[in-house]
Amino acid sequence: MTNYFELDESLQCKYPALNQGHQTLLLHINGLLRWVMEKQAGQPVPPPQVFDLLMDLLQYSREHFCAEESIMTRLAYPLLEPHRHQHDAMFEGLVRHTRDFYHQRVDVVVVTLFLLDWWNLHIQEDDRLLSLFLQRNPPPAP
Repeated sequence: MTNYFELDESLQCKYPALNQGHQTLLLHINGLLRWVMEKQAGQPVPPPQVFDLLMDLLQYSREHFCAEESIMTRLAYPLLEPHRHQHDAMFEGLVRHTRDFYHQRVDVVVVTLFLLDWWNLHIQEDDRLLSLFLQRNPPPAP
């Protein structure tokens, strides 16, 4: 299977727990991108399978955001609240897009573009700021 995006060094946050979470998010996005490529090639896109992937992404996103916010809370990250608001907005957007996909108001392309925009803005900008903070303020050893 082709991965259209990978978590290469330029995208890594320099914090293993976050990188692992971001890698899992990318796996979901890559899955949607495969459906987009099939649609563009004229292949049928099975809505139940896309919907299942979106539901998995919703569940994982919530888990990832909670874990990330827990780290930020524990280390008193000064940008916690704006970061949390971005997580909430992304999650609400994903819920809306998933519901719209289910009701056939949007297709897999629209949902995937939403996720790619979020990836580019949030991971590559906001989570990089978090990464810099974590490098300067590592969590205490367990």
